[in-house]
Amino acid sequence: MKRIPVSIEKMDFRPFGCFYNLKEIGGTGTVNRSEGPDYKDGYTQAPVIDRLGSLGMTISKPLPFIAEEMERHLHTQEALFCAGEPIVFLVAPASEEAERLEKGPNAEDTVAVLLNPGQVAVLNRGVWHSPAHGLCGETAYYWMAEAYDDEPTVWRKIEHGPVTVTSEGKRC
Repeated sequence: MKRIPVSIEKMDFRPFGCFYNLKEIGGTGTVNRSEGPDYKDGYTQAPVIDRLGSLGMTISKPLPFIAEEMERHLHTQEALFCAGEPIVFLVAPASEEAERLEKGPNAEDTVAVLLNPGQVAVLNRGVWHSPAHGLCGETAYYWMAEAYDDEPTVWRKIEHGPVTVTSEGKRC
């Protein structure tokens, strides 16, 4: 199965979490704004995640990528944000049935999400997701989540997968 990224602001991201647009007007989370003679500021009105979290950074390969499995966290939300270049990741809805049957997400339910600099995606607990990849080249991105040794993160094979994510039609 093949997926082409959809910009987060052009989709209904609410089944997966919320997103903040710190650069421009928009998003589903509330952003406070201020400006001065030589700056513009945007910051979330509420904490980014609902628990104390660690800040992490991942460096990843560019598109295309093939996802054979996805992860989810039942103990924490996870926020993803760019370090300077656009990133793309897969999401799939949380499912109680998957937990009960120890199944992963279904390939048919996956969505490839494009996140641009200044945007923050906050994944709800239990939402399946892949690592992010650079849209146009190897890139770094930040994440925030409650992370600790032996945390109960779950990785599962994608049912009816794998899923190939390609930048076909997206401009760098």
